[in-house]
Amino acid sequence: MNYIISLVWIVYATLQSIIVQPKFFKRELEVLFDLYEINQSNQVQLIKALKFIKQQNSTSIHVQLEDLKDNTDYEFKYQVNLMDLIGNSGIYSGKFKTFSSNQNEFSFVASTCARSQSNSRVFTDILDLNPDFMINVGDMHYSARNYSKLETFVLAYHEIFKQRNQRNLYQSKPLIYTFDDHDFGSNNADGLSDSHEYAHQAYRDIIPNYGIQDDMGIYQNFKVGKVNFILLDGRTFKNTYYKDTNIQMKWLEEQIIQSAKDDNIEGVILLSSLPWSSKREWNVTTTYHEKEKIGKLIEELGFNTGKLNNKFLALISGDYHLLSYDTGLRNDDGNFPVFQCSPLDSKPTCKSGGFEGDIILQRGGFCQFKVDKHRTQPNRSCLGFKGYIHDKVMMTFNTCDEQLKLEMDEKLQILAQVRDDETIPQIERSQAGVLHDMILNGSICPATPMVKIQALFALFGLFLFIIATYNIMRNICYVRIE
Repeated sequence: MNYIISLVWIVYATLQSIIVQPKFFKRELEVLFDLYEINQSNQVQLIKALKFIKQQNSTSIHVQLEDLKDNTDYEFKYQVNLMDLIGNSGIYSGKFKTFSSNQNEFSFVASTCARSQSNSRVFTDILDLNPDFMINVGDMHYSARNYSKLETFVLAYHEIFKQRNQRNLYQSKPLIYTFDDHDFGSNNADGLSDSHEYAHQAYRDIIPNYGIQDDMGIYQNFKVGKVNFILLDGRTFKNTYYKDTNIQMKWLEEQIIQSAKDDNIEGVILLSSLPWSSKREWNVTTTYHEKEKIGKLIEELGFNTGKLNNKFLALISGDYHLLSYDTGLRNDDGNFPVFQCSPLDSKPTCKSGGFEGDIILQRGGFCQFKVDKHRTQPNRSCLGFKGYIHDKVMMTFNTCDEQLKLEMDEKLQILAQVRDDETIPQIERSQAGVLHDMILNGSICPATPMVKIQALFALFGLFLFIIATYNIMRNICYVRIE
């Protein structure tokens, strides 16, 4: 009997462990795992030969790989034997490369929202860019409901690896991941969802993590070069009636303050499944004040200003099915750049406001980021951004582009002066005021073919409503005349 392992995840943090996930987690299995080192001459040398037994009902096998060399290519091969049947799987393999311990320049891709069992070419487009790692900030699958049990979550992750394009990406590149509502429970789920316990259990058993802080949430952080990545658990702590959100908040504040003080940190990237600009997603009645508190702290510390030697802080978010960004001009809570990187392969949805870049409503959306050193300031790092739809670049931005910020500030000042100058004709003042407000309010969604169709249906519905109302009123008037 042939058997195929459906999941192989690579942990980035230290690149010292690989988690092998057999498909039928209720069976007892033997896993044979070989690790090879590839030298600069492309010669392959076996350095580890390991054997593991996966017990019944367990969901994972953790292969611990220690003493790996920096900046080195490795290949691994594995096969699975069923303990109660004769036969084994074929031999399957993957490759990865370790980082240099002092690597300060690197690239990564971030995105979110892929429909369940997606095999879109967007995953190949990402792999073709050869990023150092991949970040998924939620909705990796859409299989969860508020009543889902553990097996639903486990099988959902396995279904991902049945799709060749996703499997090739995640077997080749390290993954950073947090769940959002659809891979945690039903739409807009929070800690009150009956599925939260199983979502947590499956995540901890299956998903690579970088040091989960406690048993209540999955928030964690890791460092690459001189950048501190802070991964938030937006769903578990969204509702204060379920969890004491101060636990994650206190940890987050400490991370931000420490990053501001640490001279070896030149950048901070917040990873949040919740869109920063959304009052609804931050739950205006319970946790929205936390967002305001975080933003105020970031602004007071002086990120993205000369106060901290222009140490950058930015946020990458999910949930919204659109591609866009903002330089921080429209971010009243912190004034830091925000990137909306979506959707991988889900239906696009319109959410206007809060963005400077065009709002792109197409599948195949993701962001590529590159961290490199400033050309003239040796103690400063820059975060470069490109927004992609499949293999096409749609927008760009760099945190070290001071000229762009100066031009935008100058434009707003000129428009404000024209708007407030009573010696200028009223029509010109009004036009300047409208343009000024449009810039501050951010981009609006484009009139895509789907939006146009929906507008036509809405107009048609309005027309029918007017006709029906007219006929009713006419009949009422006719009765009264009689």
